[in-house]
Amino acid sequence: MSGSFDIKGWCPGALRPMLAADGYVVRLRPKDGQLSSRQGLALADLARRYGTGVLTLTSRANIQLRGIEAIDHPALLLALEVEGLLDESVRVESQRNILLSPFWQANDATQPLCVALGNAQGDTGAPLLPSKFGFVLDPGDAPYLRAASGDVRVERAHTQSPTQEPLFWVYPEGATTGWLGHQSLVVKAAMDLAHWFVRHNGFENPRGRMRVLIERALPLPDAFQTPLDLMPPAPQAPLGAVQVDLGQGGFLVGLRFGQMSADLCSYLCGFGPLRMTPWRQIYLPQAKVQPTHPALLTDANDPYSRIDICTGAPACTQALGETLSLAHEVAKILPKGRFAHLSGCAKGCARASACDVTIVAQKGGFLWGRNAQAGNLFGPALSQEYLLEDLQSAFERPDHA
Repeated sequence: MSGSFDIKGWCPGALRPMLAADGYVVRLRPKDGQLSSRQGLALADLARRYGTGVLTLTSRANIQLRGIEAIDHPALLLALEVEGLLDESVRVESQRNILLSPFWQANDATQPLCVALGNAQGDTGAPLLPSKFGFVLDPGDAPYLRAASGDVRVERAHTQSPTQEPLFWVYPEGATTGWLGHQSLVVKAAMDLAHWFVRHNGFENPRGRMRVLIERALPLPDAFQTPLDLMPPAPQAPLGAVQVDLGQGGFLVGLRFGQMSADLCSYLCGFGPLRMTPWRQIYLPQAKVQPTHPALLTDANDPYSRIDICTGAPACTQALGETLSLAHEVAKILPKGRFAHLSGCAKGCARASACDVTIVAQKGGFLWGRNAQAGNLFGPALSQEYLLEDLQSAFERPDHA
């Protein structure tokens, strides 16, 4: 198999950072899924002052600063609090794991549901959930986050109520039935599922995920027995100009390996708010012109827009190999339309789902496979040289198309 790794059971935050080989990792969960221009500029300055000068987007639409020294952590927290980027406690921070569609509009249900759900999670009687447990709010005219990792999903329904009010689905990941009702009861339904998860020992399954619990075929509460009739997912929005609802839109830009320098972050703040996405891209809802910074990805055919990588060695203590330089080599040979995932260990932090080409470091080299997840690769390890030769040969075969 592709190697062993430790499951920490929690994700880093700002109040509870995680120690890596290059210092502490501080993860921020922007409220409303976006940074104001002021917050973005402040965060860029903090990355320069206390970290490596690089900000990284995660597959959960969070932002990470790396290389934070323990002695600098209190000053960093104070600065984050001033900018409204700090939660009131470790508990609130670890529980507020809400993924929003980046294309939400001021007049749709996304913002009020996000606020209400965050408040419900902070209530005294709220269930204590695994920090990897996530809510996905995707209640726009079309769901954009169907492929994103999540445990409880909220989507708008095809149908309306007799009073012409919109109806919403709330359903657990992996289920074929769910709850259907009005916006005023959506958060209660979502929290009811969270309570059900805890009552049925959801913590005991790997990483505390809803899908694993659903696969045990436990009966859901009566309110969640309506067969799902979901809207088709929206196609992946292309890089560049985005049209969302009545012609309103901005620009979607990609980041090479999900990373942006502090200077690039400052540049993007000149276009207005920055909305995070789970695709390691940034949506600029108020941008009127295409950003032209050379470090940005603006073409979906660019191979760098189709490669996911984790930090890798030496910065990550669990990584068994380096990922960055190998990713540059893979980009040179990756066929058009194909996606690659490079992971420093079998945990696969950068991508949970299978990928066209998955490469995993292990002691002595690398494993690779097609349509595989990082933890499901077997065989002898290849050196980087032989790995690239093997990939090149595979890409050139007709059966790879």
